[in-house]
Amino acid sequence: MGLGVAVFSFQSPKALEPLVETYKKAIADPDPISEVVNDKFLTIAPLLCLEDGDRARDWHAKRANLTTAHFAVYFDTVPDIAARLAGEPRPIPQTRLRELIKEAENDASVVAPFPATAEDPNVLIESGLCVGDPEQVRRAIQNYADVGVDELGMIPRTSWIEPQEMILETLEVTGREVLTSFR
Repeated sequence: MGLGVAVFSFQSPKALEPLVETYKKAIADPDPISEVVNDKFLTIAPLLCLEDGDRARDWHAKRANLTTAHFAVYFDTVPDIAARLAGEPRPIPQTRLRELIKEAENDASVVAPFPATAEDPNVLIESGLCVGDPEQVRRAIQNYADVGVDELGMIPRTSWIEPQEMILETLEVTGREVLTSFR
């Protein structure tokens, strides 16, 4: 339909490759709903880029599981999550969403959508997380480019535990030392 694609992907960029290929084949002969054809494939990745990659991974590990319960409720287009919420009548009221989050917090079967490790930068890179020093974040971004992703929206890791100064540092380091490699 010429609309482009925007997805959340909490997995290896390599898992996106067949989706990108399918989309690129389909968009080569579009049936657009308007005069504009968007042939871009966009995905989203968390970002925490600091000069000290160990520091970035330590912060990632501190917060990685804090949002697990929220993911287990709000990202119900992910098959495992959808199955978990299949019996919930739609739309789900906000009060019920809060209850579901509390239930997920206490459910040992609910796991984080991405690794929470701080030791091995390669685990994070291969998982599609832009977490580490500038060279490691460049490698993570390149993995997306290598499978045909046209646009990568990087969301700075912000929560109630990261100091604002760290987020500002992430934006500065990423702009100065990472993005210039992809012009």
